[in-house]
Formats: sequence, structure tokens, C-alpha cells
Amino acid sequence: MAQPVITVSEYVRLLARSKLMPAESVSAMGAAWTGDAADVDGFRKTLTRGGYLTEYQAAMLQRGHYDGFQVGGFIIQERIGHGSTSRVYLGKHPHGHMAAVKLLPASKAQNPKLLARFQREGRLLIQLDHRNVVRAYELGMVKQAHFIAMEHLVG
Repeated sequence: MAQPVITVSEYVRLLARSKLMPAESVSAMGAAWTGDAADVDGFRKTLTRGGYLTEYQAAMLQRGHYDGFQVGGFIIQERIGHGSTSRVYLGKHPHGHMAAVKLLPASKAQNPKLLARFQREGRLLIQLDHRNVVRAYELGMVKQAHFIAMEHLVG
């Protein structure tokens, strides 16, 4: 279970483990911090104001979560929705395009019916090509969690 971060050095350590930023950049930012060693909120705000992390990423790190930011080829930016079985995140591909990443957690994937329905949805979306249907880019699995990366539509 993740433990909340209480020092800037702990935050820097988790940020390095998250791979959201290059290790050298993380080390440099930690070394450059002149604020109080216990001012995790201040350090976090500095990172978000500078555009190094999204508010969601920064908050998750502060709660002690460093894993799960990379899903397929996408870096999770924020949570944009959820349902009874899955959550939807905004993901950014290294080439810059954004996607809605629907994630079926490992706990839900243990149910064969839920998993089959999720996989069927992904396969059908990938096959469809119509201007009125959201396009899917990828169907995959990461650390026992299944995902569908699809076109992100604003609004």
C-alpha cells in the first residue's frame, strides 16, 4: 500500500522511479530545491507550474504512487472518467498526440465475463472506421491490467 510522501527527498525518489522525467532532470530539480525539506506541497507546485508534471501526476506521487503512469505507448496525464468496471485516463504519446486510455484493472480482469466483454469492445473498435465512431488505436495489457487506447474527443 502506498504511503503519503512527507519529505521532498522522498518525493524526488518516487519521481525518479516513476520515469515521468529523465533521471538527470529529477536529480537536478531535487538538488536545486532551496525550500524546506518538508515542503512537499511547495515542491509539487513548482513542478506543476513549470509544466514538468500535471496536477494529477504530482498528486499521485505525493500520495506515494509512482507506478502505472505508462500504459502502452502513452503517459497518463489525468483521469477523465470512470465507470463501474474501468477508468478512463488522458494519455499522451511520445509523438504528441493525445488518447483516451480505458483501463480495466487486474482485479476486474479476473472476472472472465468482464474481461471478454472488454476485449471484444477493443477488437470491435479497432475494426471500425466511421466518422461517427471513436477510433481505437491499441488494445493491450500492462502488468495484468488491460487497456484500450482510443481517440480522445474534447467535449
